[in-house]
Amino acid sequence: MRAIVLEGPRRAVLRDVPEPRRAVGEVLIAVQRAGICGSDVAVFRGDRPVEHPLVMGHEAVGRIADPGESEHTPGSRVVIEPNIPCRRCDVCRRGHGNVCPSKRSLGMNWPGVFADLIAVPSEFAHPLPDRIRLEDAVGIEPLAVAWHAVAAAQVTEGSRVALIGCGAEGLLLVQALVACGARVVAADLRAERLALARQLGAESTVHVSPGTRASVDARLVAPVVFEAAGAAAALELALNAAAPGGRIVALGLGASTANLMPLDFVRRGLTLIGSLIYDHPTDFQAAIDMVHRGDIQPAALVSQVIDKLEALPAMLSSLAAHDTDGKTVVDIRGQA
Repeated sequence: MRAIVLEGPRRAVLRDVPEPRRAVGEVLIAVQRAGICGSDVAVFRGDRPVEHPLVMGHEAVGRIADPGESEHTPGSRVVIEPNIPCRRCDVCRRGHGNVCPSKRSLGMNWPGVFADLIAVPSEFAHPLPDRIRLEDAVGIEPLAVAWHAVAAAQVTEGSRVALIGCGAEGLLLVQALVACGARVVAADLRAERLALARQLGAESTVHVSPGTRASVDARLVAPVVFEAAGAAAALELALNAAAPGGRIVALGLGASTANLMPLDFVRRGLTLIGSLIYDHPTDFQAAIDMVHRGDIQPAALVSQVIDKLEALPAMLSSLAAHDTDGKTVVDIRGQA
């Protein structure tokens, strides 16, 4: 079968590789659409260490090619949940499978979805209602990430929240927050991202300058602040923007050190929450339900569709060189 294999930093190539062997309890899925995530680009650049060679990708939808012993039927549509906790360790037993140290992560430490076929445990292949379009379905995985953060923050209807960072994940977070009735003020470096945040329901927006940390626009001060930019400056801004007694939820995967003043943090009674991926299976099902009801349309973020797998290495190179807005989707089978 065809697959995009990362042979080293910035060296992604199309290869013929053996088809995956379906283990007991797994299903085999023919991948239809896949999304390119910022973490995929980080892996491509070498900023996020992985073992090579590696089949890339983790956001995908497809059809069941071999249901094995499961209740899935051949040809039925599914969305793939790509992070698979061991469900045996103490971390999993305490209900934190999202941070399981032994979890399998497709496209990170396990063969990914930029391929014709993928095998996953049957319960990590979620059935897709007929009403959900492929264009929206491919965004369900990152939407589950956003919804997990909303739940962690305990956001309720009427809550006033601030969001730092309006990349693809941040814009999904805008939609998730608006869907649950929150009033959102969004901040970003780019005016075009802020314009889309307003279109998606943000009540107001704030344009910030590079390196902004201590100087907080009064409009950003809120009881709940989300950081989705993945930069130390963004987290510091979020800490400074939180109102006394507030909560800061960090989704961003920044790799540099952020400053935190314990005296100020304690005196203001703040809570800092790290929100990584999602809980199985609740967050994924919640994301599917929101898209099915029409509350959220992930396709609103799609800025370009690649119509063949062969074009993906060049697109990864382009995305690594130029930080673009929106979401790039790959039509694995060239049937767009």
